[in-house]
Amino acid sequence: MESEPFWLTIEDVREIHDDQIHSFGGLAGVKDEGLVESAVAAPVNLYHYKGVDDVLALGIRLCMAIARDHGYVDGNKRTGAAAMLEFFVLNGYWLGVPDDNETHPLLGTLVVQTLLDELDESQLYDILIAYFRPLVP
Repeated sequence: MESEPFWLTIEDVREIHDDQIHSFGGLAGVKDEGLVESAVAAPVNLYHYKGVDDVLALGIRLCMAIARDHGYVDGNKRTGAAAMLEFFVLNGYWLGVPDDNETHPLLGTLVVQTLLDELDESQLYDILIAYFRPLVP
């Protein structure tokens, strides 16, 4: 990557969480602000301290950190997935995972499998790379 990615802020992620709760239901509110801050910083730390500059890997780290840290009362997995998608768009990419199952969409299923340690982040990466594309200008 030629320059540092654009990062989501805590305020961005809070707005994403609020939108997810408004759109799909659940309990609003932050359970632990420190956990939210830590999750939002996870891809930034991966970039600065491990030298990872792959946008897909950084987005996956953001998603999984939000989902795992449980900083919100509800909607952590949804917020993580939506934040990941927003991070991709912000950095000029699109993740076009098919949403062909109304009750168990593929992206949601993959996030849950990763949380349950049925997949690790590198396996999730290997699946998602097939759907990862630059945005057309």
